[in-house]
Amino acid sequence: MPRLPTLRTRVLQELARQLRFESADAARRQLARAEDLALQLLDESVKPDAPAAYPEEWVVFRVTGLRMEARGGDGGVVVREALLGDLPALIDRLSAAGKITESDLRGTGKRTSKDGTTGGRAASAQRATTSIQADAVWLSVAELCARWKVSRKTLERYRRVGLVSRRITLGRGREKVVYSEACVRMFERVHRERVEEAGDFARLDSRTRERLVRRAARYRARLGWTLHKCAQRLAAREGRSVEGVRQLLRGYNDRAERPIFDEPGVLDAEGRAWVERTSKRGGSMSGAASRVRKGRTTVYRVVGARRADRLRGLELRGPVGPMFERKDGAEVLLGSAPAREGLGGRGAASVGELLRIAATIEPGGALFERGRAGACWYLIWRARLGVAGLARHAARVRKAKTNEPGIDEIETGLLWASRLKAEMVRAQVPLLVRAIENQTGRAAAAISAPALRELCEIGLGALIDATDRFDPFKGGRLAAPVGIALTRAVSQWLRRSGDA
Repeated sequence: MPRLPTLRTRVLQELARQLRFESADAARRQLARAEDLALQLLDESVKPDAPAAYPEEWVVFRVTGLRMEARGGDGGVVVREALLGDLPALIDRLSAAGKITESDLRGTGKRTSKDGTTGGRAASAQRATTSIQADAVWLSVAELCARWKVSRKTLERYRRVGLVSRRITLGRGREKVVYSEACVRMFERVHRERVEEAGDFARLDSRTRERLVRRAARYRARLGWTLHKCAQRLAAREGRSVEGVRQLLRGYNDRAERPIFDEPGVLDAEGRAWVERTSKRGGSMSGAASRVRKGRTTVYRVVGARRADRLRGLELRGPVGPMFERKDGAEVLLGSAPAREGLGGRGAASVGELLRIAATIEPGGALFERGRAGACWYLIWRARLGVAGLARHAARVRKAKTNEPGIDEIETGLLWASRLKAEMVRAQVPLLVRAIENQTGRAAAAISAPALRELCEIGLGALIDATDRFDPFKGGRLAAPVGIALTRAVSQWLRRSGDA
């Protein structure tokens, strides 16, 4: 059997990760729920008033029967098409974890209690495996291919639009894929034209393949067309799909001693990284496209994809304030003086400079501090929503207009938040110096240079961590958690190293 397909949606990835803690009976119950959800989504896909996306906590409830509370207001949504495309892969995992056998599909194998009745955990699991229909009919891969007059590869493509199957255990490490009649009929109803068109499709014979290759060679020699351009022309001329002709030409080109096309292959990881570095340094994208032998659209897409992946890898957690979801939240929080004034100061390049900076800093007011912290957390919260929007945007067809922020806007907001955080940390540097002097019992200038440098590094780490945990919406000053963290960090250093 081929390996289990990859899951791409976040919510189903998390459900699959939790499978290792589930029993076989629990996996069977979740299998039944997931199949019911797949049938519902297929049915709703042809209804004009059906929702286009669903909350992640609703998906978790439909599969597990358990409620999941969104943490920190970060409850995401998943697009129906993405969910339909991933449910077959989740159902594969659930049927494998549930150890479904052929006897389970036939409704046999029930355990009988001492009083002659069927019940208990075995009966519950048995009911779960037959939830689609008590007397369900199951089709093998060969039977379904013959019914629709399609190839196994076509069935694999249909899985991406909601065709679900089960993997049943045959023993000795063998498995078999089967399809329920109920799911097959629902898929036929929703995708009737697609199934009928695939059944009427005639395979390319050798003479047709040779003719397509000859014409592609002629187009390339006379017109200089690319492989994709030739595939588009030949597909329209022969009444075939562009992808089918493109795969034919690419396969011939890869095997031929004298290839027709000398186009580069897929850009590898090293090439993508080089394109991104060129973009960061302000290099010409046209020049970069020429060097990697790709179009400008391709190199811009590569740069955008790498930037989006980096944003998705960030831990954008933090407190949520009461103003965040208001329409005027950005105007109030980001338009204030604490959010805009006094940013971008020069950092200390040495311990001596850090001490001089600490001597010039004057303590700010509580309102100013809360305003700066509130603006910082608002920018991070907005970036978190924007990154979630990037993930959803990649799973659906691109639209010309969207209210979701782009990558540039998200990165700009995070840069702004970093400036605010840097100023919050800078304002607490005098407290860092005082904590070192109080704990060591001597002035900072009297501490040996190596020890003072190490104390400053440890203290700055504790100061930054305390700033990350500061919640301005609960009241209090940043100095309170910072003072506790600095005292603990310096005390631990003194216990480890002795007298400074």
